[in-house]
Amino acid sequence: DSRDFVEITAAIDNILHSHAKMHTTAVDDSVTEDTSVDYSTELEYSIADDDASSNSSSSPNNEDSTRRLLRQAHQRLEHQSIYEEVKLLRTQLHQKLEIVNKCNDLEQQLSNANQTIEMYKKKEKSYSEDIAKREMEFMNKLNDMCVMMEVEIVKRDDRIAELQNRLNETEPMN
Repeated sequence: DSRDFVEITAAIDNILHSHAKMHTTAVDDSVTEDTSVDYSTELEYSIADDDASSNSSSSPNNEDSTRRLLRQAHQRLEHQSIYEEVKLLRTQLHQKLEIVNKCNDLEQQLSNANQTIEMYKKKEKSYSEDIAKREMEFMNKLNDMCVMMEVEIVKRDDRIAELQNRLNETEPMN
């Protein structure tokens, strides 16, 4: 995007330079060769009419000077409008480039946030699996302990019964 911006700016500069050269050459050629007036706007017509009515007996040199000044003014207006248009286009390009850069930054931040979320989800899943595994191990150990306790209780009860039987056997003899 920034490469496009640089290329467009360079193209605009080239157009401006070539347009300025073309108008400079055209002004020089028209002053030396062209004696006919090509008025393209009503403003130029009225200025030329005012000059013609006030200077009806003016010399041809004065008329050429007026024509040349009108052409130069017209070319300056064209050049100024082109310059302002280029300036506006550059401003718009800068704004567009800033917006594109901000969008790229936001997309990068969003991508990073999504990656972080995925990482936390994987960790959460891993922790959940680890907790489930430890709970299962704990329950298995608890079960094993209960089984051992039952065996020990049965052994104890058997021993108590055996001792009771011995005691009963030895008591009647006494």
